[in-house]
Amino acid sequence: APLDLKQLQEKLRVAEERQQHHIASEQLWQTLVKTHEADLKARQEEVSKLQSSVETLQRQRSEFEAARDESLEKEQRLERRLQELAGEIAELRASVDRKDAEVAAARLDGEKMAHEAVSRLETAKRESAASGDVVEELQQRHREAVCSHSKDIQVLEAVKER
Repeated sequence: APLDLKQLQEKLRVAEERQQHHIASEQLWQTLVKTHEADLKARQEEVSKLQSSVETLQRQRSEFEAARDESLEKEQRLERRLQELAGEIAELRASVDRKDAEVAAARLDGEKMAHEAVSRLETAKRESAASGDVVEELQQRHREAVCSHSKDIQVLEAVKER
């Protein structure tokens, strides 16, 4: 029986060592599980943040694409308007050219008319001066005739008095 006791004590010691080893292993596994759970939680949070960032970036991308499309449409509208304005400018330039030609023609007509008016005025002045000379000559003759008539009246009165 003493051997049995020794064997039993040995078995008990081995069982206690196994139990100690099992407890140590269990603690190690629990620590590993906690570490892995913490790592998993951190990675899940990181994945969540990354998913949130991806969603934000996708939303921004959509907004940028919409803004780009709107800008392209606006650019096309402005390009069409620019072409329309270029056409209007060409029409206005042609109109201005026509008006310039009309103004030049009117200026030439006006200068011609002014020249003719100056010529007529000079002719009228010459004629007026000539007729003024005629009027003065006629007035001189009239004065001479009046003087002569006056002398004739004096002579006639003198003759009547004698």
